[in-house]
Amino acid sequence: MRRSLLTALLLAASLAAPLDVMACGGCFSPPGQQNNQLVLQNAERVLFHQDPTTKKSLVWVEVRYTGLAKDFGWVLPLPSKPKVSVGSSWVFDQLDQRHAPRFSTSTESGDENCRSWTSYCFGTNPGGGGRQSAAADAGSSGGPNSPAAEDSDGKSGVTVLEKDQAGPYDYEILASKDPAALLKWLNDHGYATPQKALPIIKTHLDKGDVFVAVKLQNGSGVNEVKPIVLEMDGAESCVPLRLTSIAATDNMSVVVTLGGPGRAIPKNHMHVQINPMKLNWFSNGSNYAQIMAEAIDEAAGHAFVTEYASDAKGTQLIGKNNRMDAAPFSLVTDAAGLGAAILKSRLILTGDSVSILEKFTGLAKLAGQTPQSYYSLLRNCGNARNSSWCSKQLAGPSTLPVDGPKLGAALKKDFIDPIHTVSDRLGSAARITRLVMRISPEEMDRDPIFGFNTELPNVSNEYKASFKRVCSTGWYPYDKTRLTIAGMGSYVFDGVIPNDFSSTGKVGNNAIDKRFIDSPMALRVELLDENGPAKPVADAQIELVDTAIAGATVGTKSLPSNLILTPVEERWTLPKDDDKRIFVKKRDDSKCTVVHVVKPWGTAADDAHPTDAAGGVSAGGCTASQTSTGSTAAGLVFLLLFGAVLFRRRLA
Repeated sequence: MRRSLLTALLLAASLAAPLDVMACGGCFSPPGQQNNQLVLQNAERVLFHQDPTTKKSLVWVEVRYTGLAKDFGWVLPLPSKPKVSVGSSWVFDQLDQRHAPRFSTSTESGDENCRSWTSYCFGTNPGGGGRQSAAADAGSSGGPNSPAAEDSDGKSGVTVLEKDQAGPYDYEILASKDPAALLKWLNDHGYATPQKALPIIKTHLDKGDVFVAVKLQNGSGVNEVKPIVLEMDGAESCVPLRLTSIAATDNMSVVVTLGGPGRAIPKNHMHVQINPMKLNWFSNGSNYAQIMAEAIDEAAGHAFVTEYASDAKGTQLIGKNNRMDAAPFSLVTDAAGLGAAILKSRLILTGDSVSILEKFTGLAKLAGQTPQSYYSLLRNCGNARNSSWCSKQLAGPSTLPVDGPKLGAALKKDFIDPIHTVSDRLGSAARITRLVMRISPEEMDRDPIFGFNTELPNVSNEYKASFKRVCSTGWYPYDKTRLTIAGMGSYVFDGVIPNDFSSTGKVGNNAIDKRFIDSPMALRVELLDENGPAKPVADAQIELVDTAIAGATVGTKSLPSNLILTPVEERWTLPKDDDKRIFVKKRDDSKCTVVHVVKPWGTAADDAHPTDAAGGVSAGGCTASQTSTGSTAAGLVFLLLFGAVLFRRRLA
């Protein structure tokens, strides 16, 4: 039997709250067809919003899939029959751009302990200086609808409640009282569901849950896989994880965006704050994901990081003046008018929208271009049909018929309306929170659920630090760098600033410095709940707390009343700031002699001039002589050489 390359099961968590609960579970993949290797899920993005007035919950779930379109399968257990539609990855991409961590560094002017001998001898400006360095800011027509129609064989024990289409998908909503029968139905219909899923399926059927089984329509490609959008009454926020462990990668990324009355908090997972000193600031925090994963491991592998939390007012993804309108497409009859319609509609051209355009017109293939490139150029022709490119492109296909009303309806249903809806819903929330975790299969033993806390402070996604060049010898070129992070201290590290053309030394890495290499990845391990401030968790109690909150529910305290948290001291104490290098100098301008001493860190300035064993003065820069003759001779030699260079330039 040909087996599908992906089956995603979202299995419901048991909550004691009076409302129905959002179904949870996981994503997994059976073996591939050609190489018999697992196609693993390595990321999941989820979005939740519950309308405080109607109590209707809007849920977007996106999974990543690699494989053949005909082998795609997705199964979602839910507490009640939902309204099923599709969304766009553009929404998740926009949320990432707005709320993901942004790392920035700047280089301060006024290098530390760095002197140029030419500056001291001849008054010229020293090399180097401050520098700013930018850093990485880490539709289709409806199918047959047969409510309550029993499966065709009449003996499967599975009832098909609804059979329809949404975007590129065919889906069926299933009901059953027999978990073995449902497992067999799924496998018989191409949803490769392993036997180990049976106990979890049973828990959901015992509660009366239904299952939504999704396949790509014939003719749809893998590039058309979109987020599933579910809308139902009173569903709580829950992320699928348990069955994801069957084929998840190590340290899989789970990103959850929640709009609600307060800052979102995990109920049955702990919370960690990453130690900023473990981030490699010399590479703009490129090790962030690794540090996050290890910080969560320090919290028994069950924790989230809050990357962003702030007021949501005015944060719609689509502004009032940029809302899309499908009406212009209703007037399109041929390819020649499509460019103007795209322009007038203010249609956002992303992978999902151009795939709809191409599905209904085929113009990009006819032109031999990618859909994204072709329709972007065609939009630019909306007001400029006489340009040479537009004339060339439209000369041939301009008379090809285009069913504008049908195209517009598909764009409105499967792209425009979903984006406008989620934009409006998020914009109406009191606050938006972005929670992220990195988790491995063996740690996926519970489905995270979330509540809201109105008392917790906002969290910025901006990570900032500053660099300053430091010369350990007192003279250029510099060989060390001072790193300063607000609230964390100021320290000098071996190595130079990346991409600094004024130095050829090795780039620094603060994360491996001996003062920080053994420090914890998590600056704090804490417990968040729906009321009150964060509660620090002592290292000795992490395992105990992790076990105690595993069954926490929304609306009740996560921690049992008989478990008292012990007082917590800081998990790690920051070392003392590095004082500035002290540069003690004495300069004899008449002889161009510079005398300097490099003193240890943290010592007081000393104007005395130390001498060597013979009574000589330690010197550097232009000369190191005690005699006026020697230093005068050195100065004369330099002046003669300097004059010769000027003379040659004048002759040239």
